[in-house]
Amino acid sequence: MGYVSQNAIIFYAGIHENIRMFDENICDEQINSALKKVGMYERIQALPDKLDYVCKDDGSNFSSGETQLLACARLFLKNNKIVILDESTAKIDKQEEEKLRIAFNELIKNKTAFLIAHRTETLKDADIQLPVKNGKVQH
Repeated sequence: MGYVSQNAIIFYAGIHENIRMFDENICDEQINSALKKVGMYERIQALPDKLDYVCKDDGSNFSSGETQLLACARLFLKNNKIVILDESTAKIDKQEEEKLRIAFNELIKNKTAFLIAHRTETLKDADIQLPVKNGKVQH
């Protein structure tokens, strides 16, 4: 199962380790491909150590939106049958979210995906939408 939340988790490690989650079978080419899909490739290439750039334990050397995008990149490296996106784009701007939405649509083809969001435009491609109001599902 793949999961990205509003509060992305970043580890005190290089970017490559943060994205591949210590899976030695994932190469830098795959990581760069995932970074391109989430719009972070150029930003990472501009860093002094590129993929070896060390992230602080709390991700504080990146913006909150960038940490979400790094966490989203992880999803593109695994073939998860179930994907949960819990406010995974809440901290990025609408332009970045639109690019990510297109990438996510490819990612979740033929998979079970749960998208949780406050912004209705985030859910515009969903097959089924279940609005929740005051803790209850609306029909």
